[in-house]
Amino acid sequence: MPTGKGWIQGYNTQLAVSDDQIILAVHVTTATVDVAQFEPMMAAAVKAAETLNHGRARAGSAPETVGLLLADAGYCSLHNLTVPGPDRLIGTGKRERLEAATRTAAGAETGGLTHPIHAMAARLATPEGIAAYRRRGVTVEPVNAQLKDRHRLRQFSCRGKKAAQAEAELAAATANLLKIWRCRS
Repeated sequence: MPTGKGWIQGYNTQLAVSDDQIILAVHVTTATVDVAQFEPMMAAAVKAAETLNHGRARAGSAPETVGLLLADAGYCSLHNLTVPGPDRLIGTGKRERLEAATRTAAGAETGGLTHPIHAMAARLATPEGIAAYRRRGVTVEPVNAQLKDRHRLRQFSCRGKKAAQAEAELAAATANLLKIWRCRS
């Protein structure tokens, strides 16, 4: 994996987190960029929501669906913007540059249809888009920090991708159980 100090032997850990910071899915990969991880993580989040709905049905609660997926600019691609699935907001660049990019993209059309990346940039520049996208930073980033600091997941203690995946899943399950336990007391 590339770092600011050069290359290290390591893994890229992906998280799908609900609005209440419950980890829905975790995946350890050797991919150095995130773009190819969006679709599998989206599918994992949808599957986790369906699994949770089985428990809600047994408890007599109403089912919930994945309403809006939020992803940073590392996941932005034409494929990820157009693949079937839940509604999504994927950053098209740095947050401070979104509005400028939208002004540049205004009116840029291909074949009479607005290009999906330009349409996403325009959507992110609206007050509703800005408010929704800001939720990404307060949902997944604290979970990343908790896994790194409280669960000591800055580095894996086992070698091999399979062992690292198991360690990440154990840390995610522990984090979820602690969060649920704290909310009930």
